[in-house]
Amino acid sequence: NGNHAEITLDNVRVPKSNLIGEVGGGFALSQVRLGPGRIHHATRWIAEAERAFDMLCERAQSRASFGKSYTKHQIIHEYSDFSVKTIDSFVNQLVSAFTDDLNLPFNYEIVLDKDTVMLEAVERIFTKAGDAEHKDITRMLENFALDKAEDGKSWNAMPADLAAFSDDMLKDQYYPLVSKLDDLKIGDFREIHHKIRTFTKWFEETVQQKATETQQLIEAQGIAITDFSYGKASGVASYIGGLQGDVTKEYGNRIRAAVEQDKWFSKKTPKPIIERFESIKAVVVSAVNEIEELREKHFAKYTLLEMLSNDMYKLALLKKVKEEFDAVLAENNQVYLAEFNRLILQIVLTEPVPFIYERLGEKFNHILIDEFQDTSDMQFYNLLPLIENA
Repeated sequence: NGNHAEITLDNVRVPKSNLIGEVGGGFALSQVRLGPGRIHHATRWIAEAERAFDMLCERAQSRASFGKSYTKHQIIHEYSDFSVKTIDSFVNQLVSAFTDDLNLPFNYEIVLDKDTVMLEAVERIFTKAGDAEHKDITRMLENFALDKAEDGKSWNAMPADLAAFSDDMLKDQYYPLVSKLDDLKIGDFREIHHKIRTFTKWFEETVQQKATETQQLIEAQGIAITDFSYGKASGVASYIGGLQGDVTKEYGNRIRAAVEQDKWFSKKTPKPIIERFESIKAVVVSAVNEIEELREKHFAKYTLLEMLSNDMYKLALLKKVKEEFDAVLAENNQVYLAEFNRLILQIVLTEPVPFIYERLGEKFNHILIDEFQDTSDMQFYNLLPLIENA
């Protein structure tokens, strides 16, 4: 509209050093900034609406017609029963009724903008780096820095990058997963990582050893690995040789044709080479099948654990950030707004449904819930008792 300027960007390239957050994360970042603004706008307009309604009621009481005030004509009847709330203010009211049950601090302060708290939590993590008592944190931050360096990110942006990375743990869809880390200690992460590396190392060494033995058997017959069809580019030579360095080497159609259809060599291969291979072919076929059986049984697990192994330190770091985040809130007698929805969900799951809303001390005959596109799944689940028991 006329009050807002519009800027069109055409073929604009932004250098990596100027990026804010992750590539492709612009929309999510904009929502971080818009979220608190939306709450303030909604709160202001609700206040305006309530003020206008109060002015209407005052006007009705001060004006008269036919010998009595407008209110006596029932133009406005029991207007005090009318209530407009944002979902956040409603949730706050609901949680306030359970302050003792939920062990919330007395006269707690609601935190709308988590970014400030998150940055303080991250800064606390960084102040511990290099401390002899916090070697684990130092190693985790070193790994985080190396990952950022590989992505071309500046070291100077590490606190902001870590805060952005940790932001997901506060979202409703991820919070239950992150909460599962609560009972784990730093030593537990080390033990899990050790077990992962033990398995992946065993798998790699087993496959590589079998591939090496197979190649040595072939070469012992005076057959070069390149004598097979397709040479080093693909086929048997590429497969057996490749597995010795990369256990993810795929079992392609050309290897399958050799093993299942006996297509090991081209028509130009000298007959003596083919005859020497015939004496060991059964052993080679057995070795290839054994490798593929091993991969078929364990490869999916190996791939998953390899991914987890590389990011295990991130989970440990995420746990530390969460601990510091909670500590900052506790020290300042604060509660993060989104935490209310989780607290209510605990009540919904454990208490008789009517009991939850009886605590409010109010009775509504009609409830209108609007703007569902901005309602999270957890918020919706918490509203279900109102809908189901209406």
